[in-house]
Amino acid sequence: MSDTSGHAEVEALRERVRVLERMNEAMMDRIERSVDSAGSAYAMFEANIMMQKAVRERTREAELAAERLKIATDAASVGIWELDVTTGELQWDSTMRALYGLPEDATVSLYEHWRHTVLDEDLPGAESLLQRAIQGIAEFNSRFRIQRPDGQVRHIRAFARGTDLYQGRPRRMIGANYDITDQVERQTELRRTNDTLLHTGRISRTGGWVLERVGEGWVLHWTDVVRRIFEVADDFQPSLESAIDFYAPEARPLIASAVDEAMEHGRPFDLILPFVTATGTPRWGRAMGEAVFNGEHCIRVAGAFQDVTDQHRTRLELEKAICRAEAASAAKSEFLANMSHEIRTPMTAIVGYADILECDAEVREDEDRLRDALRTIRTNATHLLHIINDILDVSKIEAGRLEIERIDSNPIRLVSQVINGLTPLARGKGIDLSMTLDTPIPVSIRTDPTRFTQVVSNLIGNAVKFTEVGSVRVHLAMSSDDERLRV
Repeated sequence: MSDTSGHAEVEALRERVRVLERMNEAMMDRIERSVDSAGSAYAMFEANIMMQKAVRERTREAELAAERLKIATDAASVGIWELDVTTGELQWDSTMRALYGLPEDATVSLYEHWRHTVLDEDLPGAESLLQRAIQGIAEFNSRFRIQRPDGQVRHIRAFARGTDLYQGRPRRMIGANYDITDQVERQTELRRTNDTLLHTGRISRTGGWVLERVGEGWVLHWTDVVRRIFEVADDFQPSLESAIDFYAPEARPLIASAVDEAMEHGRPFDLILPFVTATGTPRWGRAMGEAVFNGEHCIRVAGAFQDVTDQHRTRLELEKAICRAEAASAAKSEFLANMSHEIRTPMTAIVGYADILECDAEVREDEDRLRDALRTIRTNATHLLHIINDILDVSKIEAGRLEIERIDSNPIRLVSQVINGLTPLARGKGIDLSMTLDTPIPVSIRTDPTRFTQVVSNLIGNAVKFTEVGSVRVHLAMSSDDERLRV
């Protein structure tokens, strides 16, 4: 039984007692007239006893109802007040006084204490509702804040109804107040938490969804963030089928199977799948879900949906970058392995001929042999310098500092220098190294002579290196279609 209905019951019982008392008086009057006429004193006595018994029973019922109401209001910390509209007399029970921080022995105007305690911004509204109730226009039902004498601000819920009506207006008001501060604070914290979740959801593009069993079917609910992700209207009502249709064809069986597994076996899912928005924009989403069961029956599947398009693209780019880095690392390892051999070969020749010049007097005295030895040392030193330049160029490329020149250069002279440098190596292997002009070659072309020499040196050097028997012939020709030099 609610507090309001409890008060109503007490008032109804009190009214019945008053009616019985009036009936008793009327009955006694009739009995007296009957006795006067019939002379039966016994009949009057018996009727009086019966009437008094009925009054006592009704009074006891009212007292029990009042006691039950007091127990209920004390347990719920509900303060009760009563206002005599005719005299203006206001009464508070002990709980009401404690609620407003008023001592039991305080002798103050209760109404003025109430007005002084209610916060200024809440007082006009509360007083207006109270006056409407006193005038019989509506019941009093209000929420307001008070500041107790100890400085605490509390939220109060108040309601009252009029009784003992006279010409449509109550002559008495009975009401109740109770503290709802804890409830208000919980609601405030809940709203704050909800706002935070919505804000973080908008930032991270993460929304919520609930697939709920309704009767024999299922109803799907989306939050506003999910609607924005799929670029649908605010009033769009999704179904399980329409939601799955947003996914790319190859992803639909995966998400459908995941939802079925959650419903049937309670298995949560976390999938990253491609989807297409209502406007036709392809994107990637992370769908997460978990089922809720009532006994053996799934009653709900709830989860989150996040737009991870940017993260997915970043991951793909990172994977490509890793592949490129691994390929570059492998190429560098192969390059360094080749360079170690390339460096060792000319260095061996240089050191060997240096030893000959130092230790063999006959070579030093023979001008032809001396000139040939010096030429070999110079050729291998030049070749070694080219190799070192290649290594440095690789480092420059990795650092993004390689600069390409475009200056006028004689291609025949550049190729001849490379051939002259590699001739001793070819002669040492018994290989004939020569150059042939297949077409007229211009005297000058615009190129980077250093890079040109490196490329031609690698090309001819590999030919000499991997030719065991025979000859190496270098062909120069100008292309007729794009006028480029071909080696």
